[in-house]
Amino acid sequence: MLDSAARDSKTIRSSFFCAPPAHSLLKAALYGGGAAIAGCAIYAAVAIAAHIELALIAILIGYMVGRAVRYGPQGPDGRSQQILAVLLTYFAITFSYVVVAMHEFSGVGALSPAVAVATLLVLAAAAPFLQLQSSGAGGLISLVIIFCGLQRAWRLTGRRQLDIFGPYEPGDNI
Repeated sequence: MLDSAARDSKTIRSSFFCAPPAHSLLKAALYGGGAAIAGCAIYAAVAIAAHIELALIAILIGYMVGRAVRYGPQGPDGRSQQILAVLLTYFAITFSYVVVAMHEFSGVGALSPAVAVATLLVLAAAAPFLQLQSSGAGGLISLVIIFCGLQRAWRLTGRRQLDIFGPYEPGDNI
């Protein structure tokens, strides 16, 4: 029969290593989505105003999204939250390329809303690779910049290390 200390350590371990509930992932998506939109706006504004891409802003977006995804649910972390943070960070950075392109080509004729949304999503997903094809070294640098942001988001939302030692008997020297 397990004593209370052993049961407590088993309870802590099982609650720490269980998957987060679905509502927690939805809350993480809402918080992370807000941070991703803000990060996309910052990245696009700097790219339009200064005509440069800064890796520091990609890292900032990864940090913002990672913190928001981690803060939102206020519960156990999980791999699903890491994947969510990476996807939101990727689309925040790549969608900023679309915003910059829309700014540069603002005089082009209009499309239907459904076609425009579908085109923008596909373009956002493929933008870094299209840039790699068109500008060579500049495209490679863009991929490295995106990787830095994704890495920051992945690390911030990773499961925390929890070391539980015991149970100890009364009078044990620890």
